[in-house]
Formats: sequence, C-alpha cells, structure tokens
Amino acid sequence: MATLQQTIDQIQDAVGAISGIRLAPDEPPDSAGAWPIAIAYVQSGVFEPLAAEHMQGLHDIAVDLHVPHKDLSRDVAKLMTYVKAIPNAIYGILYDGTLASTALTFQQISYTLTTGVIAEQPTVVLRYVVEGVKTTDAVG
Repeated sequence: MATLQQTIDQIQDAVGAISGIRLAPDEPPDSAGAWPIAIAYVQSGVFEPLAAEHMQGLHDIAVDLHVPHKDLSRDVAKLMTYVKAIPNAIYGILYDGTLASTALTFQQISYTLTTGVIAEQPTVVLRYVVEGVKTTDAVG
C-alpha cells in the first residue's frame, strides 16, 4: 500500500505543475532561489483501527504558497492569481484517478491568508488545507 508521503508527493507534484509556480521542492527548503514557492506537508491526522490488521488514517495536508513580503497589496494580488488554481490541481488528481493510488478521498479544501518565513525572508502565504485525506494502511 502507498504511504502518506506518496500522497503528499502527488499533491506537491500537481501544485508544482501550475504555471507560474517557480519552485515546488520535494522537501521544505532552507533557502529560496525563486518565487513563488509551493510546499506540501502533513499538518495533522489520526489513525483508526480497521478489521484484518489494517488502519485508516484521516490526515490534513497543508499546501503553502509563499511570496516574499515586500508590498502587502502587491503580494496579496500575486497570491490571489492562484486562489483557484491550487484547488483545481488537487481536485484534478482526485478526479483523474492519480490520487486514488495513494489516498481514497478527502473531505474538502480550506484556505487562509497568513504570513511565514523562509530563510529569514518574511513571506505572505496562501495556505490550503486538504482536509480528511483518507488512507488505509496495513498494521505492522
């Protein structure tokens, strides 16, 4: 069975393929050479027991899109050009079956505008949370 990390990688790849996103590394970077940067990671989750030595996971996977904070109105305007592109990319891999190889489904995608830091560079962040990503794993 596929791992949670493989699901995160599929989401990262889908978001990284969006036109204009210049960096989407497999692991969160310590430095930034290009902007905007997309980073997917597990935010939280739970595991529940299933029959026959299996467990079901319900995970929240965050996807952060960072731009350097220089001029807030310009920074927010830049991020808003992606507000629908990221959910479209994630729903695209759900509906085309790509995500089905690692995750069964998810509940919804929420988003918020916040701030962050990459390599001491303050950033403005459009954070998406893919909520309730359901996985099934063997115990052991």
